[in-house]
Amino acid sequence: MMGLWTGYVIFGLALNYNFATHDYYQLQLIPIVGLSLGPIVALVMNHLNHTRPQLHWRVAAWSALLLGLVLSIAVARSRLINPQIERKVEAEQQIGELVNHSTKTIFLSGDYGVPLEYHGLLSGSSWPLQWDLEWERLAGFKSRSAEERFITRFAKDSPEYFIVEDLEEFEKQPDLKRFLSKFPTVAQKNDYLIFRLNGR
Repeated sequence: MMGLWTGYVIFGLALNYNFATHDYYQLQLIPIVGLSLGPIVALVMNHLNHTRPQLHWRVAAWSALLLGLVLSIAVARSRLINPQIERKVEAEQQIGELVNHSTKTIFLSGDYGVPLEYHGLLSGSSWPLQWDLEWERLAGFKSRSAEERFITRFAKDSPEYFIVEDLEEFEKQPDLKRFLSKFPTVAQKNDYLIFRLNGR
């Protein structure tokens, strides 16, 4: 167990920025905590069986474990049946239809566009988020305007559409807003914006 915990700490030190800003970098903590707590729970249960052989003590202990399981299932279920998630999926399907399921898109999405590509049946490249730009600054990279970034990193792929799915993130990048204002708008909804890049 010491090796697992040591590896987790080293992982956090080596990838400290991602570790602090991306929650899925903590996923390996789940089996580590499970393996660490398993023997402790077994000791407690054995101790209760020997010192408190009465049925009600065992029922209480198992009830606590069952309550933890039920609560975790309830949390997972609430996320699966969330109407906002259903609306997001519908919006991503609409986006896919509006861009004709293009394979040449750029998207600004809080999750780097992975669900958008899946539900919208499209593909492309993810535009950096605000914290990606902050990471570049902290790493000492030269600051670039949205237009410079587009020309140097994206233009070679001849993208057809720019999809803004994260409108809050879009507001945090005024330089990008100014750059995209030069292009015609394909769609402007409450959940997304689409700009046509090859039809200026």
